[in-house]
Amino acid sequence: MSKTSRFIVVIIIILALAAWVIYPRMDEVLGTGSDAAAQASPAMTGPRVLPVSGMVVSPKLLENKVKVTGSILPNESLELKSEVSGLVTKIHFKEGQKVTKGTLLVSLKNDQLQAQREKLKFSRKLAQETERRQKL
Repeated sequence: MSKTSRFIVVIIIILALAAWVIYPRMDEVLGTGSDAAAQASPAMTGPRVLPVSGMVVSPKLLENKVKVTGSILPNESLELKSEVSGLVTKIHFKEGQKVTKGTLLVSLKNDQLQAQREKLKFSRKLAQETERRQKL
């Protein structure tokens, strides 16, 4: 096939497709056909009924909640470590509770620390007594 014959075939196909799309709508555009007859004499056929759907609107509270599934990662995390070692006997806060500086967080089993404190008190008292005796 030559170029001109191909061109003519393509033009004919395009025109056929355009006619196929436009032809069913010709009645609407020109105002002819059964719809036009019905519009011209509404007294004979009655009013044209359009299908409509509707609903009653009533006030209702909206909730700002979203139900989803998944896993949550914390924005911040913290690892607590005591300055001294010992067995934790009580935790003085709940998970998620806000605490301020100086708040007691945990209690440790401090029997050994108390004994060491008493020993240091007596050692200090003994050192003070020894110093007083040496001054005399």
